[in-house]
Amino acid sequence: MKACVVILCAGADVGCDELDGLTPLQSAAMDSARELARSGRVGLVRSVPGGAMVGAGVCALTLLGRDPNEARVGEAVLVALGSGVGIEPGEWVFVLDLVCVQREDECGGVGGERIRDAWVGELPDDEGKALIGALMKHWSEQAPELVERMGYVHVGAGRAVVFDRSGMDWSSVETIDPGELHDLSWGSALPKGAWAEAKALRTLTELGREFLESCEINLAREEQGLRRADLGWLWGQGRLGGRSTTWQTHGVGGAMICDSALGSGIGSVLGLEPVLVERGDEASDAHHARMGSRVVGSIRANALTCVHASAPAHSSMRGDALGKARALESIDRGIVKPALEALRSSGEPWRMLIVPDRVHASVHRRSVDALVPFAMGGTDVVHVVERELSEIDGADSDLRVEHGDELLEFVLRSGLSGARDA
Repeated sequence: MKACVVILCAGADVGCDELDGLTPLQSAAMDSARELARSGRVGLVRSVPGGAMVGAGVCALTLLGRDPNEARVGEAVLVALGSGVGIEPGEWVFVLDLVCVQREDECGGVGGERIRDAWVGELPDDEGKALIGALMKHWSEQAPELVERMGYVHVGAGRAVVFDRSGMDWSSVETIDPGELHDLSWGSALPKGAWAEAKALRTLTELGREFLESCEINLAREEQGLRRADLGWLWGQGRLGGRSTTWQTHGVGGAMICDSALGSGIGSVLGLEPVLVERGDEASDAHHARMGSRVVGSIRANALTCVHASAPAHSSMRGDALGKARALESIDRGIVKPALEALRSSGEPWRMLIVPDRVHASVHRRSVDALVPFAMGGTDVVHVVERELSEIDGADSDLRVEHGDELLEFVLRSGLSGARDA
């Protein structure tokens, strides 16, 4: 059997004023996804395990069959693997993001400084490298006992992977993706949990804030009217553990077609061959057509083809609901349509799943703890009520998958002639 799973990163949403109260999924003209939904089944699935706010990577891994309660992988592991950065056994890794804040006097002097942007926009790669290098040097001078066994690799403008070989156990520390903190006080979101380890991360964050305030690069950017890098935010810690591949859990293998380091890392953890299609500055129809071409090639060669499309998340994190709808339309034209055609012409039984990894409210630029809609179709998938792929139609359906890691097995096996029971 041939199967294709398309994950729409941050694809679900809430009603948006600029879309006349509709969500981007409802507003977008997604003809191929609509065709799949109407001829197949629509439902809701819990992608956020345990109701906790976790990173996008954990949500995607859950939807692709990994039990979130077994050897949870930190977002930093996914970013490192997807960026081609090696991790030693037992070594802890963090994501280090440069974050822009709204100063206290800019937000009325109430509630402290707030996160303005999780990533500093318009930050050239050379400035990002220089800022991260200077920050790490400052930490080593001011808190050598905390960072003497740390190293880092720059993986993009304003982002690095930080390694810790000190032997400290970071598993009980709670850190938050700065992308989930827009317009919230960063002081109230500092690491919590194991006292010594959480205090170490808080100390580094506060030292970084003081240093970056007077950093020459920041002062120059401010003079030019550009956003500053105000915080060095460590989060998403993890280490390599056991990997439950899709072959081990579902008896199928294949490829992960993606356009981000995160997607590539997800594929690596699941034993899928990562095929990274660079986005460039913006995700366009041409970009998604290139991804679609790789998807068709994978469908022809593999039993399972997974797609991780990041464009909806980029728009949603900018608060651009209309741009998010346009990104969904582009994915439908460039990826979903050719994938459906390739599956139908394969001459084999087939299944297809389209699912957002999480609900991300573009109006607030943060994720929401809610079930996400999905649409599945293909051989022996029988529909009773014709529905659309949308948050409302998913809620109207009686099909619920409360444990997200069971969705892939359901899609692959349920109702298929000759298949084992799901």
